[in-house]
Parts: sequence; structure tokens; C-alpha cells
Amino acid sequence: MTSPAFNRRKALAKAEQDIFDMLPSPLRKAINEAPTSVRASVVYAALLRGVPEQVLIETLTKQTESK
Repeated sequence: MTSPAFNRRKALAKAEQDIFDMLPSPLRKAINEAPTSVRASVVYAALLRGVPEQVLIETLTKQTESK
């Protein structure tokens, strides 16, 4: 028998994958190349708020500068 917590994690992962799959190809590529972990739902929410796609791509692929 599968635990409810496992089922919730699995459903969340599927939802994130579905969002990732519907994003435009340049954004998917930027998410994959990002130096840190980025959730597709966060990128999608930014798009819904009106953040331009190019700004998101630049932000996602920007390398962090070490001090």
C-alpha cells in the first residue's frame, strides 16, 4: 500500500512536469541550463504576471559571481 505522502509527492512532480512541458522551448532550455534548481511552476507564474520571456531566460541562465 502506498502512503498518502508518496502519492502527494508523485502528483506534485507530475504537475511540475506538465507545466514544464507546456513552456516554450527557449524557457525549457533556460531552466535546464540554470546554475540552480528552478521549478517550472515559478517560471510559469512569472509569465502570468507579465515578465517578458527574454528577461526570464537572462535571469535563469545568469551565472552567479563568486566573491
